[in-house]
Amino acid sequence: MFSVCVPVYREEGAMRFIADEIRKQGIWKENKDKELIFCINGTGEPGYDNSVKIAEELAKEDPAIKVITLQEKGKNYACNELVRRSRKDSEVLFFIDADVKLREGTLDALNRALIGNPRLAAAGAISVFAKEPTKKHEFLKRRIMDSKNDPASSTQRVINGRCYAIRKSEAEKIRMPKDQRIHEDDFLTLKLWDRFRVVKEAVVYSHAPNVADALRLQRRTEVSSTLLRRNYPKLAPILDGLISTPVPFKGRQIRRVMKTGVSMFRKVSGKVALMHGVDTWPKMKSTKRPWK
Repeated sequence: MFSVCVPVYREEGAMRFIADEIRKQGIWKENKDKELIFCINGTGEPGYDNSVKIAEELAKEDPAIKVITLQEKGKNYACNELVRRSRKDSEVLFFIDADVKLREGTLDALNRALIGNPRLAAAGAISVFAKEPTKKHEFLKRRIMDSKNDPASSTQRVINGRCYAIRKSEAEKIRMPKDQRIHEDDFLTLKLWDRFRVVKEAVVYSHAPNVADALRLQRRTEVSSTLLRRNYPKLAPILDGLISTPVPFKGRQIRRVMKTGVSMFRKVSGKVALMHGVDTWPKMKSTKRPWK
């Protein structure tokens, strides 16, 4: 028995697509004991989109689909509720973002990794940006796409919230932070350090952000890292070691200057956001384009 858990915040354009992506996976087609749970958070906000309506329509079409709604906004709230409300007999929980595309066999590969190594608490997919056509002047966007697809990138050595599997017995021991600005996948990576594996056969695709949204993501990451150090000092040494791990940098001098500039922006904007209590999880339209 397994549960596929999808936290949702204003994802009306992606609901049917991600449901189809999950149902194409071999593990879903080959097993009867399963469930897909949509946890739609932030429904108390005015002018909420049609995510709840679409999820309920999907649940009527497929008895394996469940719908949970939360008034509060926050992925960490949603993840905690998904663990609590998943079936008691589920052995593995797959967490998947609503706006992604899965390579065939991704969930199967994550499940095999856990079966093959009882010591592992979790297994993560490699998260990459889908290859998309760019115009000649969009060299910055191409750079953004290449940065995440680099195997040496730190984003390929941690649990990525876009897609991972965790044993339910382990998930029940962990409460995601109350501060919703802390990334749930950063927190899991540090809590389960040395007890997870990134599975190269498991790949999840997302849309690359535009430059403005890429900078917002840098700010978001800085805020999360700062709060992790502040609120969970025992995890800070692991985080510092992960960030300080040297990564080869290839490119011309101008790219080095750009990288330094982004680093400075991240630190300054992160401090400003913390000082003023800025919501660092705004909806980013550039990453929400429909899949073809």
